[in-house]
Amino acid sequence: MKSLKILIIGLVFVFVGVALAGEFNPGDIVFSKPLKAVLFSHRAHVKSAGLQCSSCHPKLFTPEKGTLEKLPDFNMKSLYKGKYCGACHNGSMAFSSDTQCARCHIGVKGYKRTKNLNLADMSPFIPSQNIKLGHGENLALFSHVNHAGFLCSDCHAKEFPFMVGGAKIDMDAIDSGRFCGKCHNGEKAFSSEDCSKCHPKM
Repeated sequence: MKSLKILIIGLVFVFVGVALAGEFNPGDIVFSKPLKAVLFSHRAHVKSAGLQCSSCHPKLFTPEKGTLEKLPDFNMKSLYKGKYCGACHNGSMAFSSDTQCARCHIGVKGYKRTKNLNLADMSPFIPSQNIKLGHGENLALFSHVNHAGFLCSDCHAKEFPFMVGGAKIDMDAIDSGRFCGKCHNGEKAFSSEDCSKCHPKM
């Protein structure tokens, strides 16, 4: 009888632990060292990109607050060599750490903004560069700025994985309501048949 009670209590702890783990979101982090105003979003990496806590902790990052900023090699040079964020941000799995700097470095104005707002409620930082898809006559430009009213999670990682080359996008898929066609159907947004809006060379 005693072992049955222990088993039941153990199962309750397991189920509660699994439920809590599914809801766990430690929020966003604004690093102030070695540079001020570097934003890391747990929401973008866990909820949107579908990573698990164990993808980064503890092998890449110790989960204790403030320990990372004290490390002498926590800098861009190490990232370029594949350490810390650079383990994934290498141009293959995710955008390279030596490109799209403003996606993480939010600047002094961005840092001041985070002092007055709850980061969990902020719109994700919007990359300013257009993303080029395809080449030649088929080249399409995607603007994050034009889609600034949406959260990263509205498109990532549902329709568009965060990995470079993670989705095979073609017009057949778009016309059937996938990828851009999920919204660009003539009802939610302009129709995907309006080619010149995205394809500048057509």
